[in-house]
Amino acid sequence: MWSFFLVIAVYFTFIINIPFYIFWLKKQKTTREAFLYNVEGRYSYDHVLDLINRIEVVTKNKLPKERRIILIWKQNCDRRNSPLIVYKKKIHRLLKDEAFGKNMATTAFKRMPIYSKIMALLNIGIFFSIFNAVGNSFATDAEGATFFTGLTGIILGFIPAAPAWFLAHSIFNYALKYSAERSLKKNKSAGYFQIAMAHFYGFFLGVFWKDLMWENKRNDFLLGPENFGYGYGIGGLGGFGSGSSFSGFGSFGGGGFGGGGAGGDW
Repeated sequence: MWSFFLVIAVYFTFIINIPFYIFWLKKQKTTREAFLYNVEGRYSYDHVLDLINRIEVVTKNKLPKERRIILIWKQNCDRRNSPLIVYKKKIHRLLKDEAFGKNMATTAFKRMPIYSKIMALLNIGIFFSIFNAVGNSFATDAEGATFFTGLTGIILGFIPAAPAWFLAHSIFNYALKYSAERSLKKNKSAGYFQIAMAHFYGFFLGVFWKDLMWENKRNDFLLGPENFGYGYGIGGLGGFGSGSSFSGFGSFGGGGFGGGGAGGDW
C-alpha cells in the first residue's frame, strides 16, 4: 500500500511544483550558457562555425563530421542562392545534441541548477513509482515467481505508468514552452527559459521534449538586450565588436557560464 501512496505523493508534488518552478525561472538571469545552445546574431555560416567552436571548447570534443555536413548544406545554399537559415532546424538539432558532449543525459543533469534537478528527478520518478507499485502489487497476488508472472508484471506496470507519466510530462513541457513564448513576446527575450529547456532536452535525449525553436532571421533577441555585452558578436549589431565572436569565448569560466548561479554546475 505504501507504494501507491508514494505514487500519489510524487505525482502531485511534481504537478504542484510546475507553477512555482516557472515563477522561479522568471527570476533567473540568462547566463553565458545560452551561447552554447544558439547561433548568435544573424544566421550565417560564420556564426554557425562560431557555435561549433564554443561546443568544441566546452565539451572538448572535435566535430569534423558536423562541420562537413554543415559545409555541404552551405554549398547547397550557395548553389541555390539561398540563405543558410533554410537549414536552421537541421543545424539546430545537430548541434543541440553535440552541445552536451558524449554523455548527453548526465551532462545535462550536471548543468542543471538544484531546482531543475529536483523537477527532472520527480519527472522520471512518476513513471518508476507507478511501474513499481503496479508490478509489486501483481507480484504479491501472483502464485509463485515465474518468467510469465514477471513479464506480466512488467506489462501491467507499463500500461498505467506510460500514459500517466506522459500526461504530466506534457503539461510540464508545454507550460515551459508557453511561458517562454510569453516572455519572448513581452520582454523580447526568452530569458533563462531557453537554458532550462535545453537542459531538459538533453536530459531526455531529445525524446518526448518539445524544444524551443523560433523561425526568425536574427537570433540575438532570444538572449535579450541585457546580454549583448559579452563581446561574442559580429559587427553591425548593437553593442558588438567586430570580428569572430569566438575571440571572447575564453572568459566564460569567470562569468555566469561556469561560475555557479543560475547556470548550474559546470
